[in-house]
Amino acid sequence: MRMLARACAVLALVALAACSEEALKAGDDAAVAAAGDDAAVVAVGNDASTPSPDGGGALDSGGIDPGHPDGGQTLDAGSAHRTPIRPAYRGSVNGASEMTFVGQNIDLYLGTAPRATVDAIKSHQRTKALYLFNLISVYSADPHYDRVDQEDLWWRDSEGHTIQHMAWGWRLVDIRKPAWRQLIKDVLTEQLQSYDGAVFDDAKILYLTDVTGEPVGYTHQVFYDAMQQVVQEVASAFPGKYFSVNGYRRSSQFSGMHYLDSASNLMFGDFTYRDGDGDMFVGRSALRTEMQDFVKVTSDLGKEAIFTDFGMSVDRFTREFCFANYLLVAHPNAYYFFSSADVPGAEYYPEYELDIGLPTGPFTETGDGLLVREFEKGKVISNPTAEPVSTQVGSMEKVVLRGGGPVNAPGTLEWQAVSGTVELDTEDALILRQPGL
Repeated sequence: MRMLARACAVLALVALAACSEEALKAGDDAAVAAAGDDAAVVAVGNDASTPSPDGGGALDSGGIDPGHPDGGQTLDAGSAHRTPIRPAYRGSVNGASEMTFVGQNIDLYLGTAPRATVDAIKSHQRTKALYLFNLISVYSADPHYDRVDQEDLWWRDSEGHTIQHMAWGWRLVDIRKPAWRQLIKDVLTEQLQSYDGAVFDDAKILYLTDVTGEPVGYTHQVFYDAMQQVVQEVASAFPGKYFSVNGYRRSSQFSGMHYLDSASNLMFGDFTYRDGDGDMFVGRSALRTEMQDFVKVTSDLGKEAIFTDFGMSVDRFTREFCFANYLLVAHPNAYYFFSSADVPGAEYYPEYELDIGLPTGPFTETGDGLLVREFEKGKVISNPTAEPVSTQVGSMEKVVLRGGGPVNAPGTLEWQAVSGTVELDTEDALILRQPGL
């Protein structure tokens, strides 16, 4: 079960910006068709007040980028610099310098930072802040743990034992109980005095093999319906507030799409890689299913979605592959984050400032399985197949990522000339631009 609350989940996010809706929505139906309809089945916060899943350290706090102070308007067509993505940031926030960085560089912060920190971040008049709340579980160090225990809100097994996640250590709450929904509203009544909304973490059906017992009366449908009821009731209690749900799964029945009846944003976890080190590719079929659903959320439903991926900051090939797959479905309502397992704090990567212009249409799929999307000043090609594939690129320049990771680490975009036929290995990608830019 993948959660925001991970010791290694120090994340960075970027959002497509300065785009006209028309430029990106042209041909969205074709994008869905290209993504295919074959079914598959699937899911990410650092503050000293909340425990990490491994019992040591803190959760990650971070940022998404749903709105620039200028409203995200399209830049003048004659502008010399027109970046198709807005940089953002996710990581622990410690001290005035990092609060300043967050306030100046991201548009939406996720975490559990105290009110003074949130107010300092928001003082730059750019950043929205979302309070991170686990929808189905409680850690022993959570401030509301004692209340859950006193009111006996645990979901127990047939022998009366509380149910614990064997890896993360949290205990399962009986989310069907009205008292749990009241507790969430009580917590948010206080937190939303500073925060602009909340993100509900881990809102997915249980993997029963990951927990110490089976909850009495549990079925996937009962659990999914109860989670939807919690999100709906809590969101309706705070009109005008922004709610995100970490709840997407590659499942027609439990996809998480239903949360968008009440919430503004759906998080797509483990988009390209299942494993935290970026070494377990979801596979071509699963990737195409996710792309289809991602386009449905951002375009058809007009909601926001977050493309999340995991890997190592030093593995530029994984970063390029993940980022290229994001660019294939990038949209004004789309956001991206990359979480590295090898950076303990704040992260920032040079690819967040890459400029190849705006997409000129949806991505397409070639006969040999490559995924391709054209941009005003370049092209993105991804190979999700199990075999190397050769493709003609003409005369272009490909990006090579150098550095990045910790916020203060140097990072650059290096461009190398390529021409003619280029072979893409499996799980490989090319981010190309026109030469001489």
